[in-house]
Amino acid sequence: MWWKRILFTAFISVLATPATAQIAPPPNYWARGTELGVTVGGATSTSVSGPMVALRIGWDITRRVSIDGRGLWIDQKGKQDSSNYGAALNGILNLVSKQRITPFVGGGFGLYRPTSSNQPAFSGIAGLDIIAVQHWSIRPEVSMLFPRGDGPHETVFAAGLGISYRFEDHLVTP
Repeated sequence: MWWKRILFTAFISVLATPATAQIAPPPNYWARGTELGVTVGGATSTSVSGPMVALRIGWDITRRVSIDGRGLWIDQKGKQDSSNYGAALNGILNLVSKQRITPFVGGGFGLYRPTSSNQPAFSGIAGLDIIAVQHWSIRPEVSMLFPRGDGPHETVFAAGLGISYRFEDHLVTP
């Protein structure tokens, strides 16, 4: 009779145990997609024209939305000790869910320093994110800065080719 009590207690214990192994953990979107990159190219406006270098850090929130922070340096050709600087924080929208070749657009807000004073500026960006290998991608892109505030309101156009390193694997399949 005692073995029936032990069997009954074991049976009830198994039924009362939560089935946590059967529940999939929620996806952690904030743990993937950290990316560092550099873009080289050229920039032009009514008063500035020259080579451009931009450093970029990106963070994928989902497969379609990311945050992009960048710093921009433009050398004024022919002017000694004179450079323009910009910085922007952009929201990036992939026009299709992340694939091997993903077109994107984005916009945001930042600062532009054409001479000795900082000006608030709106920014816009468009391009392609081409996954070359597992952690590396190539990014041809065009961008614009629209300075607003005291000083000249000249739109700065830039075009360049970037290379990015993603610390996590590129997720190209659902």
